[in-house]
Amino acid sequence: MSVEAHGIPPAATLTGGNRNDVTRLVPPIRAVPPIRGRHGRPLRRPKHLYADRGHDHGRYRDRLRRFRVVPHTARRGTEHGSGPGVHHWVVDGAIALPHWFRCPRIRWKTRDDIHQAFNTRGRTVMCRRRLRKPLRRQADVRWCPLSRTHAKRKEEHMPANSSALAAGRRHSVGRRRDGTVLAVGDTAAAECHVERWEDVVAVAAGNVHVATNTGRSHTVGLRSDGTVLATGWNGDGQCDVAGWRGVTAVAAGWRRTLGLLANGNVLAAGRSSEGQCDVRSWREVVALSCGDWHSVGVRSDGSALAVGNDRRGQCAVEGWRDVAAVSAGYLHTAGLRVDGRAVATGDRGTGACAVEEWEDVVALDAGSYHTVGVTASGRVLAAGDNSHGQCEVGDWRDIVAVAAGAMHTLGLRADGTVVTAGNNADGQCEVDAWSGVQLP
Repeated sequence: MSVEAHGIPPAATLTGGNRNDVTRLVPPIRAVPPIRGRHGRPLRRPKHLYADRGHDHGRYRDRLRRFRVVPHTARRGTEHGSGPGVHHWVVDGAIALPHWFRCPRIRWKTRDDIHQAFNTRGRTVMCRRRLRKPLRRQADVRWCPLSRTHAKRKEEHMPANSSALAAGRRHSVGRRRDGTVLAVGDTAAAECHVERWEDVVAVAAGNVHVATNTGRSHTVGLRSDGTVLATGWNGDGQCDVAGWRGVTAVAAGWRRTLGLLANGNVLAAGRSSEGQCDVRSWREVVALSCGDWHSVGVRSDGSALAVGNDRRGQCAVEGWRDVAAVSAGYLHTAGLRVDGRAVATGDRGTGACAVEEWEDVVALDAGSYHTVGVTASGRVLAAGDNSHGQCEVGDWRDIVAVAAGAMHTLGLRADGTVVTAGNNADGQCEVDAWSGVQLP
């Protein structure tokens, strides 16, 4: 069971008897559902984790760090009642509370679904009782450690949904830790003219499949004050975003740009002939992505929605549940579930949808004909077209983020450097000199 500082258990998992405590350290963290604050993208994982001596193991502390969770584990052999171990009473109290709801009091039931049902019911009632008074007072969400990031970003106007890498048709973009932006590749449409950008917290690049009538692109940057920058091809008004305010996330596709507002609504600029900009009715959206001719989003309840061209089934996401992130390619859409599994829909001819066997994924991105994902261990998975070597990422290590373009792939290492694979005809893979690229 994972418990926040005030005794509310956002997640609990079941296991068989006689299991070592340390082997169950990661599952309760992965099971935490998206927790929405008043601003920004829902927080999926805590920033810090306190655990007792039974969870003291180097391997599992490293796994937590892969999830960007800072472990504070009491060390074996130290005096009891000292160090991080003094905080375990919060968990002990939360574990005792489900006894009110018959579970885990019922020991003679062997069906795990019964135990899970009573645990879920109990945690729901506990959460409601703890939040009833704060909700009545319309208290700010910053009191909850799992939502503390939202409060901090609210004060600093810091968007929560941030991206440090973006790959377009012929160019690549990276956001550095100081808020400046790097770009390499084709500059015919000025899509790489970002040298004067400052205070940027997220970047996006308009990607499009390779064809004789494609190639020009645009680049979008989200600033910490919620305004948006854009440069490059503006044939359909996709760069007309100077008037946007209060934006928390951006996405760029072929000939269009989307912006996510703090209230869950979505803005759109650019081409809409296939319906890909028909997002005015979207509500409670927490994440979004642009493909060539379709747009997809994730609602706060974990469901997905899509608009635009659906000739290959790339918009058939209405049945998806427990989705944490989505990414749209040319004729396919990929989604990441909260349990670390990947789903995909659309054209299966290129193999870009062959992600059903992926596990322990923490981030993914869809290119034109391929899909890439990052696992909790820092490894990278890839599926789909490999005609230019864009899927040759099996030897990459210590990766924390990826971006997929038309025919190339970018990977961000934990040390701020970037690796690439795939087509370099326009210099979009010349990132060896990049450093300091970092997720906010």
